[in-house]
Amino acid sequence: MADYNGAVNKVGGSALPGGPMEGFTSKPPQKETLDEIVKSMRKENVEAFTGATGGVGGIPTDEHGHVTVEVTVDLEGKALKELKKKLKEATSPDDLLDLLDQETKRCEVAIGKANALAGKHAYIVGTILINMESQVRNDSTQSWEGYCEAKGINLKIKARIRQLYMSIARIPGVTSYLYWGVDKLGKVGPILSKIDWLDQTDPLGSLMSIYDISADSVYEEVLEKINASISYARLQANGLNGSKETNLKYTEAGHKIEGRDIKALKAIKASNGTNEQLDAYLLSIIKNDGKRPGDESENSPKLPNIHEQAQILLDTVNKFMELPTIETPIELSRIDALIKGLEALKLKVSSKD
Repeated sequence: MADYNGAVNKVGGSALPGGPMEGFTSKPPQKETLDEIVKSMRKENVEAFTGATGGVGGIPTDEHGHVTVEVTVDLEGKALKELKKKLKEATSPDDLLDLLDQETKRCEVAIGKANALAGKHAYIVGTILINMESQVRNDSTQSWEGYCEAKGINLKIKARIRQLYMSIARIPGVTSYLYWGVDKLGKVGPILSKIDWLDQTDPLGSLMSIYDISADSVYEEVLEKINASISYARLQANGLNGSKETNLKYTEAGHKIEGRDIKALKAIKASNGTNEQLDAYLLSIIKNDGKRPGDESENSPKLPNIHEQAQILLDTVNKFMELPTIETPIELSRIDALIKGLEALKLKVSSKD
């Protein structure tokens, strides 16, 4: 069995080269306590406040703008109070617009760097876990989690997070797209193989090409199109082939494809609906500010979406029909009543046409 002492400098395999790995040392960094994180954040806050409008008085900084005294809650409060006063009294509207533009850009850069950093570490952790799993399976009949438990090895990562990181590490070519961040990579990873037209050697690049995401795009625009790409991938993975233009409008309007939308769109498709009707569903949500077709007003009785319910029932019937024999007792009178009710509903709906 492989020895995992100092394994950070030994991991090899298809995903990572053997030998020392970039970003690793023989002595791993210590985890920060919540208090340490808050203190670090408070110091960064004050440095941002003191630098936002040319400095807030009374707080000593070095030539690089770093605060040289311990940042307490009171000091942070003082800096924020002075900053607000300075913004209110000594800044023109044009200056505020310039400052807003500067700080927005800084925010986007910070988010981009944070996403890339988190993505990188998730990839490395996921790759280590994949290698551990592979080696344990080669050397033991136990599951690798069982092996670690038997040996008293504490992985210190919850199973759900382990699977998330491993899923990210398994995406072909993912190292070029770590700036997507852990959340987005985790969402799209499991569905990439279900989309047959993607280049499976570079699925993320193939997905990004849908919306012409280029290297010189600003990060905010990139994020919007990544969200649209993930939304489009979810639809495609479920066999829903609406237009990419409508999908982009939908995500740019701030909406997300939810589970209920997938069910409703599948129901439309199952009733021989066209791709244009799939688009119409999404466009109606945009038009009605997030309200789904079939949603009732607050003053009306809440009724379930008939298309979703019909699809659920149809799926259940199909599952029973696939069985060689049906062991579960079924009351035929209930089926007769259901058929009668559906026929009455069909007649009522058709009479409106």
